Amino acid sequence: MKLTREDLLKSNEYWKVQLQNDLYGIIEEHMKKNNLTRSNLAENLNVTKGYVTQILKGEFDHKISKLIELALACNKVPLTYYVDIDEFVKNDALGKVYEVFPITRMQHVTYESKNPQPQAKPGAKISFDFQSSLATA
Repeated sequence: MKLTREDLLKSNEYWKVQLQNDLYGIIEEHMKKNNLTRSNLAENLNVTKGYVTQILKGEFDHKISKLIELALACNKVPLTYYVDIDEFVKNDALGKVYEVFPITRMQHVTYESKNPQPQAKPGAKISFDFQSSLATA
């Protein structure tokens, strides 16, 4: 039986390998940027050199907490988002890819009430101010 691209995209193994490759990439980049050997990296992560070798060979299946720990140790934030599989397959067939990019968090939002609560009149404006803990520090 021939495996189709759709079947591949819907397989657990495909996504496991994708995550392993992503982790490999950030660790490899971190090692190069900081001139680290496998031994140095193992010492920094408080793991064995053998464990680092397993990661770099893709011979691992981590718990989520370990993935987070490794990403943060490499000064990376593990962003995760989920997409409907049928939408993903359709877009993949069209050659489209997904990327995560930063956007500016809104500091002030005003909503116009369409379905008012008992205390709000139709058309009333409701305002919210968002303050980050960094802004007030």
